[in-house]
Amino acid sequence: MKHFARTLTILAIFYGIGSSFSTLRAMHFIGPTDSLLQHYTEGKKLYKNKDYVASISPFQKALDIAVQLEDFNYQYKIRRKLSSAFRASQNMTEAINNLQGILKLPQDVLTEKKLSSVHADLADSYSRITLYEKAFEHGHKALILSEKLGNKKNILKSTYILGYLHYYQKEYAQALEYYLKVLKLNPESDAVHIRSLISIASCYEELEQFETATYYNELAIDKINAHQGIGEGYALQNMGTTQLKQQNYALAQQYLEQALVSFEEANNIHGKITVYKFLAKVHLKTGAPQTAIRMLNEAIRICRKADDKEQLAETLLLLAEAQEKTGNLKASLKLMQEYTALSDSLFNKEQIEQISMMKFSAEVERKNQEIDLLNKQMQIAQMDKELADTYAIIYLVSCAVLTLFLAWFFHSYFSKKRLHDELLKKNDFIYQQNKELESLNEELKQFTFVASHDLKSPMRSIKSYSTLLRKKHEAELSDRAKKYLENIEKSVSRMNHMLDETLLLSNRRPQAQIAPSAIDIHEVLEDCKSNLHNEIQENKAWIDVPHTGFPLIMGHKSQLIQVFQNLIGNAIKFRSDERPVVQIRGKFTANMYEFSITDNGIGIPKNQQEKVFQMFERGENADHKEGTGIGLATCKKIIEKAGGTIGLKSDNAGTTFYFTLPLFEMAAISAQSAS
Repeated sequence: MKHFARTLTILAIFYGIGSSFSTLRAMHFIGPTDSLLQHYTEGKKLYKNKDYVASISPFQKALDIAVQLEDFNYQYKIRRKLSSAFRASQNMTEAINNLQGILKLPQDVLTEKKLSSVHADLADSYSRITLYEKAFEHGHKALILSEKLGNKKNILKSTYILGYLHYYQKEYAQALEYYLKVLKLNPESDAVHIRSLISIASCYEELEQFETATYYNELAIDKINAHQGIGEGYALQNMGTTQLKQQNYALAQQYLEQALVSFEEANNIHGKITVYKFLAKVHLKTGAPQTAIRMLNEAIRICRKADDKEQLAETLLLLAEAQEKTGNLKASLKLMQEYTALSDSLFNKEQIEQISMMKFSAEVERKNQEIDLLNKQMQIAQMDKELADTYAIIYLVSCAVLTLFLAWFFHSYFSKKRLHDELLKKNDFIYQQNKELESLNEELKQFTFVASHDLKSPMRSIKSYSTLLRKKHEAELSDRAKKYLENIEKSVSRMNHMLDETLLLSNRRPQAQIAPSAIDIHEVLEDCKSNLHNEIQENKAWIDVPHTGFPLIMGHKSQLIQVFQNLIGNAIKFRSDERPVVQIRGKFTANMYEFSITDNGIGIPKNQQEKVFQMFERGENADHKEGTGIGLATCKKIIEKAGGTIGLKSDNAGTTFYFTLPLFEMAAISAQSAS
């Protein structure tokens, strides 16, 4: 007992000395040092002069000093400046790294207003490297915090960011909702108001509502004239492109030339390149290819000077088309070769950057988990310390009571420790399992992303060379050859669409957040028959489809094509000696529509009928047929995700697959009732 009391007394003395030392140290380092202020001031001066790359070094030196001094307020200020400098110099990885560093600062440093701004900047940074899922996550966090605080400026910024995230994913209707919300929240005629008008006009132009787009562009121009030309070039450019799409070439040229003057006055390099390309398109449409060539050569000169390879690739393709129209096929072919080489290099660069960013995101997530674990351990240590202090006070008050209390305490302590150790072991096991699952998911995402991108490169080459073949030798081709060429181009377009869908699923948001739409099954079946054209011709198969009668279905078109194409393709593949006949019918059920696909093939044995929907499972009759065993499993997953069911009936005379899907009208009624 005496040793225990002596130990507690010594611990109390050291605790008091340590607290005093911490207080003295805090008093000694109040405020930043002269060196920190010097570097920070130097960085701010360079940043103000728009020398963003040069400002990074002094800001980094100031940050190192602030970290050593544990000055969290200056760490916040410096990291905000560093993230802005890195974003301005297009280094999104370091920008995100600094913004994530801010989120790790103590909670008393980060007000909700500061957090709102940080999440908004993270959303903007992730969107620039096309990690839209992360961008949406932080954009919504920024909007929620801004609305909670009633901070109008941050609400407008967050809402506008969510709008352009939808816009760059070609979700123009959703983008329009956010831009109109910005306009409603900010009726004053300032820069935000004008930028919103221009963005709304762009959405309506993409939705081919040209009159409405023109109205908002004219409204923006009127506001611009009253506010010293803010955003004038973009509004005039929008007016020009809207007129171009309506084939009003004279008006389009007039507005685009005015936009070019505005961009030159503002020294807006990206704007000048874009306008030169649109002016070239106008001159090509009006039969002035030489003028178009002059415009495109100027755009190429600016691209090379600014090292803008993406804009350069698009401009090279347009210039090749213009040279071809003048009959200079040699120059056109040379430009196409340069375009192809540049496109491939851009793809490889983009692929490397995406994979690096995925690794970076995984590393950030891992570090956050480690920090959470350390925080929990610190909380447990703090609780243990508080308990020890309490026991020491009780001991000093009464030795008699302490004897009984210590007996209870040790019993309680060891019980808790035993339970705590078991809990830590279980938590560690769960943590390891989660890490393995996250690693597998990341590998699957990366595989899907890389595979989809690798397939796009040959698709671009096929499309480019088929276009050249049509333009150079169209007069020499027979009608049948032209039809074959048209089928190639349609197939390439469909393949590109399917690859875009795959990329959207693997790299952006979960499928559950992609809004389903009304699907015409007749169009789906036409696409399926076109995709299976060779199989149908080789097997002389008859696809029996009613001309009318199928209702509109709620779903995703690309997925429904995959379902029907798998089932029809299997019906042809597993044929009997007779000519394949595939009959497609449907009927209404309670709140769904049931489709049936019946064939006269070899059938499926009863002992195999439950297994065919499992991944990589193939029936006994499929051993001599090509396939992977994932087609029917994919169909089942798509149907069940849509809220339906799938099954089959089979005998020696053929097989019938039947599945249900929600009706478009019933989905609309349910949504209206919920609202």
